[in-house]
Amino acid sequence: MNPFKKAWRKLTRPTTIVENGVKLFLGPVAQTRCANGIYSGKHELPEREVVGKTLEPHDVVLEIGAGVGMVTMQCCRQIGSERVHTCEANPALLPVLQKSCELNGFEPELISGMVGIEAGSEEFFVAAQFVSSSRFARGEAVENREKTTVPVLSLPSLLSRIRPTYLIMDAEGAEADLLDARVNLACLNKVCVEVHPKIIGNAAINQIVRTLAEQGLHLSWSQSRGVVLFFERTQPAPQVARAAA
Repeated sequence: MNPFKKAWRKLTRPTTIVENGVKLFLGPVAQTRCANGIYSGKHELPEREVVGKTLEPHDVVLEIGAGVGMVTMQCCRQIGSERVHTCEANPALLPVLQKSCELNGFEPELISGMVGIEAGSEEFFVAAQFVSSSRFARGEAVENREKTTVPVLSLPSLLSRIRPTYLIMDAEGAEADLLDARVNLACLNKVCVEVHPKIIGNAAINQIVRTLAEQGLHLSWSQSRGVVLFFERTQPAPQVARAAA
């Protein structure tokens, strides 16, 4: 990014920016430290690179952990927003996502709530620096003691209803619980997951790799970027094979 453009953004703190051809509304996030990474173009860059190279027109996306919607907007632009379904646990970010969609004329399915194995409700720790918000009491969320109760959406039910071919996940540590052998991932051809070794540990990450491999989704090192891991199925799921026929 042009250094002048980066410096100007940090100085003026705009609430709306254009990044990768889409408008991104930041709202109150513009006044936080997290915005600096967004202004510099580095926010979610590995994930955006992986998705940009692997997302195809026939894919249907289920995203878990939309954040401010940088990856969401990219998916909508690439394949059409009617093929994008995204979940965000932090209720304060839903209006931010909705505004970005309005600015771009996108209409993805925006789902408010945490994703788990079973439906219900759970405490969610909200941090002023939104990237630290999590189901786990850690960091700034602990210091500020800001917590709320949010609905928990069943991942098996979401997979059954949406039938996504591409799962994108940045769940701040919840990936160890969600990518579990109890969940049937047969509809998926691709998984892009950011893992969090400082939260879940290396053993849990190794288990994720094994679990996905057992369901036919194999780790692609060439497409992965650091802690953003990309998995793909050697043989496409039946619905994609029919669409391509």
